[in-house]
Amino acid sequence: MHCRILPIVTPDYEASSWLQFTGRRLVDGDPVSYTAFVSAYRCLAALTDYSLDTAGPWSSITAEDVLDVYHDYCLWFNATLFETSKPSPFLPMTMDNLSALSQRRIVALAEFGGAAREEYPVFQHMHRKICEAARATHVKRRAYTVDDVYSAPDHDSTWQGAIHSV
Repeated sequence: MHCRILPIVTPDYEASSWLQFTGRRLVDGDPVSYTAFVSAYRCLAALTDYSLDTAGPWSSITAEDVLDVYHDYCLWFNATLFETSKPSPFLPMTMDNLSALSQRRIVALAEFGGAAREEYPVFQHMHRKICEAARATHVKRRAYTVDDVYSAPDHDSTWQGAIHSV
């Protein structure tokens, strides 16, 4: 009798239900639409790729880097969707959505090995920087609010400067 030994295949953390859109809010800042969920997840993947492909160590990623990748992703999304390179007021997702997806990714990773996995410290560091960037955008947004009316300029090129005022 021949016995064939099959390797045990452990599903990757991306198979977790935490990384599937259900329409229910499980984490503060969860996207309410499928488009925002997918956009936030793709932006998170772009941020991860950026972090791992930069010349420096992944621990050198800053909140400014997060904002840069977020801004570039939104510009790419709008250029792809609207086939224009002009800045658009439509954003596929918010920094809160990105923060929520980052939190979901950490919980999903905890289901599949957690701190024992080599990605864990990278994702933890990235999540902290994403949260810093999200707080910085809230501070910037408050700076434009007067009497509960949003009064941002037509084209705000100072979005990167928000991080320095925190």
